[in-house]
Amino acid sequence: MTIRARNLNILRQLQGAPLDHKIDFTIERLKRYYGGGNGSYISFSGGKDSMVLLDIVRRNKIGINPVFIDTGLEYPEVREIGYKYAFEVIKPKMTFKQVLDTYGYPVISKSQAMAIRKLTTQNLSEEYKNKLLHGDERGTAGKLSNKWHYLLEAPFKISEQCCDVMKKRPAHEFVKRILKENRVVLTAITAEMAEESMNRQNQYVKSGCFQNNQYPKFTPMGFWTEQDVLEYIYRYELPIASIYGDIKKDWMGKYYLTGVKRTGCIYCMLGVHLEPQPNRFQLMHDTHPKLYDYCINKLELGKIMDYIEVDYKPYGAVVEQNDGQLRIIA
Repeated sequence: MTIRARNLNILRQLQGAPLDHKIDFTIERLKRYYGGGNGSYISFSGGKDSMVLLDIVRRNKIGINPVFIDTGLEYPEVREIGYKYAFEVIKPKMTFKQVLDTYGYPVISKSQAMAIRKLTTQNLSEEYKNKLLHGDERGTAGKLSNKWHYLLEAPFKISEQCCDVMKKRPAHEFVKRILKENRVVLTAITAEMAEESMNRQNQYVKSGCFQNNQYPKFTPMGFWTEQDVLEYIYRYELPIASIYGDIKKDWMGKYYLTGVKRTGCIYCMLGVHLEPQPNRFQLMHDTHPKLYDYCINKLELGKIMDYIEVDYKPYGAVVEQNDGQLRIIA
């Protein structure tokens, strides 16, 4: 058995453990590495996962402060939670519109958008270009899927760099400031979970909970699942953003949200092509019509989703286009 296969097997076992075991394991890791709070902070998004992490820290008197990055891309309800519980608030230097104009639109996935950006903006060697287009003898990691090759001719820029500009750069600048003031290298403690994406699963299998690089990151909930998060919130009656609605259990005992399932960056199009209807933008029309109008028409995300054939129009409604603007007529 390879090291990767062994670590993946360990992750699967951890993910299948009872919630109480996961809570104890998370507490033990937090106390062992960051019990005094020195050199660490919670990267607090205001979302439900971050609320669980913050509650574990506070319930067990682990002195780690939450820092909220106000990107301007959060639901107002999530942003309110961010400001309410954060020890410090930091902001990016660019707006989302400036990022779109400068770098391009985030579509499909980070790895696919990165491949498109490199192929359309960089002077690549023929060998590397061939790897991005067709893969090589080492496999297809990072390859642009054949179904998205047509996006190389898209009449708009595509890029994965939004997250770097809006989230990572402000966090890195915050770490540099603290390092300069206190000579302490801060570790970001996040509520990221391996099950959220293949990239996060691969990172967890490779490094476990701790990623030790120029900007260290610790993910003590990496082996949790969405069901664990919902059960924890349900059990301890945590205050989460109202946009999520309520947490209920179905006839099989599975927890679910009655409101929005995903918050994150509300204008992000990564992965929207995989969502069942009503997708995140169709839900936004019902919950936040002004934000919907802004992103679909002012930021022109509607044109982008038309191009990648994703339906963003109000679910079950009849619409017409008038001078490129969305209008609800029934």
